[in-house]
Amino acid sequence: WMRSICALVMVAAVSSSAGADVSKAWQAAKDNLPDTIPAIGAVDVAAAVKQPAFGKLLDLVKKEERDIREGLELFKSACNLDVTQVVDGFVIAGDPNGKDDDIMLFVQLKIDRAKASTCLEAMLRTVEKRKQVTVQQTGMFTEVSVGKDTAYFAWVDKAVVAFNIDPIRNARLEGFVGKKGLA
Repeated sequence: WMRSICALVMVAAVSSSAGADVSKAWQAAKDNLPDTIPAIGAVDVAAAVKQPAFGKLLDLVKKEERDIREGLELFKSACNLDVTQVVDGFVIAGDPNGKDDDIMLFVQLKIDRAKASTCLEAMLRTVEKRKQVTVQQTGMFTEVSVGKDTAYFAWVDKAVVAFNIDPIRNARLEGFVGKKGLA
């Protein structure tokens, strides 16, 4: 599955020069990440989906990777949206030689915090029918609880949400946002 994901990322990276905008995610990453981050890159999803190869690669990934196919289908059915119409792009940052929870994502959305939170809650209620699901807003954070587990998402801009690969670790997320920035 890694080859499939890498192929999609390569199409996105190559097409990033096509002119779509991930500037809000890039600026949020620069404003929030500590200056010790060793690696950072941006993927322009809005530009990538316009490339003919993207549709073919996405179809291939969905055919080969059941989890990705089911995730995209869940997003579409629970939120009445296509993920490629919601995400402008993202910035990924972290230490490639570090742990997974050292990786941060800054996702630039075309929907606001309220709609994103409602969508996330609808998806979780579809999947977690036997557990209590709650979504609450606390300052810059959206806290999403399923049963006794809580995940945290930081809204660092009106249209940019930040989270790390292990969103249950709020202290780690807080360690990455609100810093002096890279600039």
